[in-house]
Amino acid sequence: MPDFNLPAGCTLHIVASMETASADARRWTVAIFPAGAGDDDEPKARYGARIVGGQVQKIDTPAIDADCICRVLSSSQTDGDWQADVAKVSPLEDDELTMTFARPRVDDAPEAGGDCVMTFNFNRALAHA
Repeated sequence: MPDFNLPAGCTLHIVASMETASADARRWTVAIFPAGAGDDDEPKARYGARIVGGQVQKIDTPAIDADCICRVLSSSQTDGDWQADVAKVSPLEDDELTMTFARPRVDDAPEAGGDCVMTFNFNRALAHA
């Protein structure tokens, strides 16, 4: 699950999209935790949705009131069960971070490319956790 640091005062513009017109469902979650939070701590905020091919979803968050960690997860529905996708994080460029999620193959290698794309635009600089 990719994590990145969010400084106090940062806002996020999140765009989730499925590039292929497919009926296969994905589920994505963005959870914002206080800096230093443990694995059992509850997030300060959580955003997410179920998405299918051809959809684009957008969310704008309010400003973060303190330094936080943002955790991102995408999962695919396979045979009625949800499995975590494999994420590829592109380098931060002009306050924009792009993550591409691909369904894991049987041999645990990701599918080529990936079709669930999440883009994060920030109003302030950030760093990978």
